[in-house]
Amino acid sequence: PRSRPVVGHSAAQRETVMAEIPPGEAALPAASKITIDDESDDTESDTTPAEIKAKIERDVDELFKTKTVEEMEVIEKKLRGDLETMDAEIARTIGGSWKDFMENSKDIDLITSNLQEIVDGFAVVRDTLAELPEIIRKNNEAMEALRAPQEPEEFTPEMATFAAGSRLKYLVDTPEKVWGALDEREYAGAAMRYVAARDCVAACVETSEPPHLTRDEAFKKFPALRQQPQALDSLRAQIARAARKALESPKQNRATIASALAASIVVEGMSAERALVLYLQTRRAWIRATLRRCGGDDRVDRVAGALARVLAEPARAIAAARACFLGGDVQAQRSGGGESPVVGGESPTPSDSPPLVYARLDEGWDETDVANVLFAGVVDPRREAEAWRRVVDSAKPARLSRARVAALCEEWLAGVASDAPVATA
Repeated sequence: PRSRPVVGHSAAQRETVMAEIPPGEAALPAASKITIDDESDDTESDTTPAEIKAKIERDVDELFKTKTVEEMEVIEKKLRGDLETMDAEIARTIGGSWKDFMENSKDIDLITSNLQEIVDGFAVVRDTLAELPEIIRKNNEAMEALRAPQEPEEFTPEMATFAAGSRLKYLVDTPEKVWGALDEREYAGAAMRYVAARDCVAACVETSEPPHLTRDEAFKKFPALRQQPQALDSLRAQIARAARKALESPKQNRATIASALAASIVVEGMSAERALVLYLQTRRAWIRATLRRCGGDDRVDRVAGALARVLAEPARAIAAARACFLGGDVQAQRSGGGESPVVGGESPTPSDSPPLVYARLDEGWDETDVANVLFAGVVDPRREAEAWRRVVDSAKPARLSRARVAALCEEWLAGVASDAPVATA
């Protein structure tokens, strides 16, 4: 006989049966999964998940009312078998679980987005490269317009006052600029700024005439101009001391030595021969002082190190003198290595670089660079630029001949040799 239907089951029992149905099945038509026979109600395409869930609950209640326990077990086994079959088919189809599939989908979306950004970036670069010739042309036109001579504006009294104020500010800023250059071991740059400031004082105080403010008018409007000549004299002495001190160190490279010598030539009015003699005398004094310290030192290792430096110094000093006043091999100058001394008036290798001292005195600035860079901030600096160019050109000493440099070096070597027994006695 057929078992009695399962009736009167509690809500907890019905929920247990529903819990055995995987969550993913709730979205499918209820009757096709819960009932034994294949009878199913066609759901409309606009059925909501809440309506589907309610229908499943009604079908579960109907099952408990019409089926026996044995039949319910059969239904459960059939549902579980169907679910396992579907899982196996899905695994074969997508190669993993739904979670892995969704993660892979997100990764693919991210890759697609990144590739699109790369493509857009290449498009921007392509457009920029296509526009680059036009951009360069416009920049060149703008530079040519800036370099073209400008029509002088009419100098009104207000503009004259503003021009005098700009020169005072330039002079007030000069000490800081000079000290900064000295800290960076740019001795030639400090000397050039000093000369430019001196030209500003001359243009504003000594030779000023209409339409610019006269000397009395400038002093009346800007009393601080009275102290600028004394301040510049102090800067001149500071630059000269710093340049000479730089020559005393045996560790300076040739570029720094050339900068210090160029500064000495500008601020002290030296000739090229006097500058070379100054450098050689400084090195001779260092050798003599080192030898004296060796004579009073009892430590053998320290004496040996000092003697090694003394023996290397003549070749290093003469090579630096050659690079600064005659020019020399570029590679040797960059590496800081020694060169064959210039003795006897001949050089073992041809010079393929200009003398460093003369290169520092002639930076290759044109008039526009002088006005816009060296005199930046000064209104209408034409007078100062012309005066600066005259001063720098007059400060350039005549180049020394190779024979003269060789004679000075030989004389210096003889003096160093005569110092050795006296210093070690």
